[in-house]
Amino acid sequence: MTSYSKPPHNFDLETLYTFLLVVEHQSFSVAAEMMHKTTSAISYRIKNLEEILDIKLINRTTHSVTPTAAGLLLIEKAKYLLDWQQDLPRELKKVASGVEPSFTLVFNNLLYESLGAARLLVHLYERFPGTIFRIERAVNMGVWDYVIHENAHAGIGAPGLHAIDDTYHCLPLGLIEWDFVCAAGHPLVRRASTLTEDDVRRCPVINIEDTSRHLHKRQAWRLTGQQEMLVPDMETKINAHLLGLGVGFLPKVVAQPHVEAGRLHRLNVPGVFRAPSPMSLVRPKNQSGVIDSYVHDLFRQRHPLIQPFTQAIGNLFPVPTH
Repeated sequence: MTSYSKPPHNFDLETLYTFLLVVEHQSFSVAAEMMHKTTSAISYRIKNLEEILDIKLINRTTHSVTPTAAGLLLIEKAKYLLDWQQDLPRELKKVASGVEPSFTLVFNNLLYESLGAARLLVHLYERFPGTIFRIERAVNMGVWDYVIHENAHAGIGAPGLHAIDDTYHCLPLGLIEWDFVCAAGHPLVRRASTLTEDDVRRCPVINIEDTSRHLHKRQAWRLTGQQEMLVPDMETKINAHLLGLGVGFLPKVVAQPHVEAGRLHRLNVPGVFRAPSPMSLVRPKNQSGVIDSYVHDLFRQRHPLIQPFTQAIGNLFPVPTH
């Protein structure tokens, strides 16, 4: 257990507030008027503070009052302490009410949608104005990794339909179905009806690397011996396909508008297949906060705010009844 000793210097927050007023207005008399004290009382308080610390904090001349280098540092620290003193009661009440002081959401790159994330953030801020919210993105097992090792409160789009272990809640969302695609002008399109794995192997495959740092990474689809191009996100992957760089799997819902517009071509190659990918919302069981329950209910009830994140899931599971 940590032991705490008595502070070596005996000065209070009001003294720090007095010091800030003096340096802000560069005047003992103005500070005295604002605090309903005499100028001599304010001057004595600052002098006493300097004696306690054994450091000169203010340079005094006939016409000016300016902080020393030590005084500048005290300004910074005093503002922090006074802000903390004002915020602490509110934060304590928030924790006592069950509202988390901070909350982190990590999204699978496959489900992330920036405008939807911004709208969700606005909604959460309006409902829980004192909480610091953080949104992160991860790829594949990186979602689980963020929840387990980076203390994210919820992982949206964690791979699988079941939790890694029984210390986590798991809400299955649905299955992402895949299309194998290339640019409409890619040379493979001219031989689309007779393509083999060897034809595909000669073209680069464009993938997004699993971002997990602590858990075992899942390898993206690639034929043995095939050159792989790794990109950081779905937007880059789509653009690389559109520019004809290579082949790869895209969520069917994501690929469909590009296929219909003639920008991408769906390839059917014997032996080239990717099974549907299950997606879930996961969160630690030891959480019992208000925001944790609220976010879970948004997803469980398929609230309109959640639709941008489930649009890539071609096969959504029915809304749970409990």
